[in-house]
Amino acid sequence: MMTSMASTSDLGKAEQGEMAAGEGGPHPSAVGAPPLTAPTASVSTLPKAWRVVLNYRRSVMCFAFLNLITIVLGVSFAVNESIRFPGHPSWGTSPVIVLGVVFMLGPLCGFIGASYLRSGLATVYLGFTCLQTASHIVFAVATLWLSAIFLAFIQCWVMMIVSTFCYSLCMVPLENRGQLLELKDR
Repeated sequence: MMTSMASTSDLGKAEQGEMAAGEGGPHPSAVGAPPLTAPTASVSTLPKAWRVVLNYRRSVMCFAFLNLITIVLGVSFAVNESIRFPGHPSWGTSPVIVLGVVFMLGPLCGFIGASYLRSGLATVYLGFTCLQTASHIVFAVATLWLSAIFLAFIQCWVMMIVSTFCYSLCMVPLENRGQLLELKDR
């Protein structure tokens, strides 16, 4: 009881500036608090481009993964159609399969580029995203379906995020990207 009263009065004195912060009262490690360590680098003190890279990294990884899943689903549907109707030239399943496999490289490059902060791979994904955005816009204009227009706007938003990530990643020097990977969890 006596120690708690002494510590609250010490706190009041320290707040009013009558006592230094380290004087009086029990040491924090005696109470069970973890020892304080000096932070190596605060995320808020990083340059803006570095913070953008840290903030958008996971988003780009998620977009790349979702793009990869949709491409795999499209290729699997094309393979299923070619197996079910082997002689039927309905919508050209062979080109869809080949293009699907080629277009899988874009999201794979994006995922790896965002994971390891590789600007070349992230730029490949940006090019893929630009092609995908153009195809969504052409389809939306050609059909004037509300869902296609909505998906075109979403794809434009994804392209904006990926392009911002790529631009900011190019602003980070190569020797500092390892430090950013260490700060990714803060």
